[in-house]
Amino acid sequence: MTMASLSSDTLEICRPFFIETGINAFSYSRFYADGTRAELWSDFQALEHTFFTARYVAGTYTPQYYGTSERHSLMREKVEAYPSELRDRFRQQLIDQREFFNHDHCLVTVNHNADFAEYFCFYMPRSMTGAASFYLNNIDRLDAFSQYYVNVGKKLICQADDFLIDNRATRNAPDARAPTTTDVTSPGPMRNGRESMRQQCRSGGEWSLLTTREREIARLLLRGVVMREIAMSLGISPRTVERHVDNMKTKLNCYRKSELISKLYLPF
Repeated sequence: MTMASLSSDTLEICRPFFIETGINAFSYSRFYADGTRAELWSDFQALEHTFFTARYVAGTYTPQYYGTSERHSLMREKVEAYPSELRDRFRQQLIDQREFFNHDHCLVTVNHNADFAEYFCFYMPRSMTGAASFYLNNIDRLDAFSQYYVNVGKKLICQADDFLIDNRATRNAPDARAPTTTDVTSPGPMRNGRESMRQQCRSGGEWSLLTTREREIARLLLRGVVMREIAMSLGISPRTVERHVDNMKTKLNCYRKSELISKLYLPF
């Protein structure tokens, strides 16, 4: 498993959502309390440029600039509230994403947890001048996809912990060095968030109880696809879909489809 293959798998999860919405890039970032970060991007070249080539955000740590109730922000506006040195670096980062990859109009959703913070970043093409209005009118849809990604991409998130970018020694430093693929984390007093994450990975959660076919059906259910369309998509009969759904309800100890969907949405 490599960072490039993790990006490829992330893109496969995102592809139907991109087609439905016009969004053209997505990234998931997990910031641990010790300054290390795990990164999953749908575009590996954009990730590589950000952390290993241009390096504008290498060594930065920004969760403290988001209030606990500040969940959604347009990055081009948010960076203006950063300290001047960080502001200049993030401005250039946004310019590069737009000019080199056509990833523009970045919206970031932030989730604060006890041991880590999560960023979900959505991008649209430069030509989508109405992106801000689209985000505003579809916030619930974006939040639902974020939950969906955390569930469906749980294995990827666990694997991304093997490629942590270690910025602890250079957090927000003006001369922050570039992270390299040899940067590795070491045990320390603030690694509890990572250890908690690994325990969750080993536990498997609700999804570990499902068969491959049941997981395929679960992903479609979480996207709001009805039974008949699920059957057509997978090339099986509606009755077979119903049987799989009934099996999932039994495994997860629930009685209604709505209850099943709620359980599948639980982060882990």
